[in-house]
Amino acid sequence: MPQALKISGMGDRRDWGGGGNDSEESTQRMIERIWESLTDIRARMDQQASVPPVAVPPGDGEAVLVAPVPPRVEVPFAAPVPPPPPVLIAEEPVMQVEKFLRLQPPTYSGGLNPDTAEHWVHEIERVFATMRCPAADRVVLAAYQLRGFALEWWRLKMQTTFAGRTEEAITWSEFLDVFNDTFFPIQVQQVKREQFRTLQQGNSSVLEYQMRFMALSRYAPYVVSDNNMMVEYFIRGLRVKLQDAIVPLMCKTVEEAAQRAATLERSIRTRQVGESGSGSFRLPQQSVGASK
Repeated sequence: MPQALKISGMGDRRDWGGGGNDSEESTQRMIERIWESLTDIRARMDQQASVPPVAVPPGDGEAVLVAPVPPRVEVPFAAPVPPPPPVLIAEEPVMQVEKFLRLQPPTYSGGLNPDTAEHWVHEIERVFATMRCPAADRVVLAAYQLRGFALEWWRLKMQTTFAGRTEEAITWSEFLDVFNDTFFPIQVQQVKREQFRTLQQGNSSVLEYQMRFMALSRYAPYVVSDNNMMVEYFIRGLRVKLQDAIVPLMCKTVEEAAQRAATLERSIRTRQVGESGSGSFRLPQQSVGASK
């Protein structure tokens, strides 16, 4: 800009000297060449920085040049892909056996007592639930705990009933079917079902009766599936004095009925103890009066 002023001043002095139109044309051509040079410089600057500096007034009102910001590249939005659900994969056989044995599962050798067979199955299933045992490993691990006659029985089943199949391919339901047929047959289950149907509290406590009731209830799935029927069966087996007190309370669960019956039972026993204690002091007086 100072150069342009200088050139303009020179032209003015030439005019003052009487140069005329030639001097004005020369000055005009020089201005055009300078303008072309400035235009070329500006074009090259635009190529180097696509975004020109922006003047931003600070707090005192004075303009300040801010460095250009390169244009932002828009990236199309992509929804995040959710992680795949966890898959329960069977571990190496040795690792599974070690995990299984750390929970101390019981062994089973067979025998004539069906309660022992039933208890073994329940304990094994509890271990399976604790270790989150995959379905393909259940029969393998259960068979690992068989001993004596039970082991020989299982070897025979693998050669006959499950011939051509591996233990991994046998389901736990299939194992229980053949196991119960031998060690916990349907006739025994029917006896257990009848015991549940006719169960009475008798001389046992409410807690003892409740434990026996729950243990036998598994043989009556038609009752277990109906909560109201379960409560009805439980109250029906209580002693008559407890029944008369519990029925009007309209208990909704076996646990509630058992709790109320146990509370009433303790109250009755406490009263009986008090009455018997009071009677013990009166007995000598009665006997003396009788002797007179």
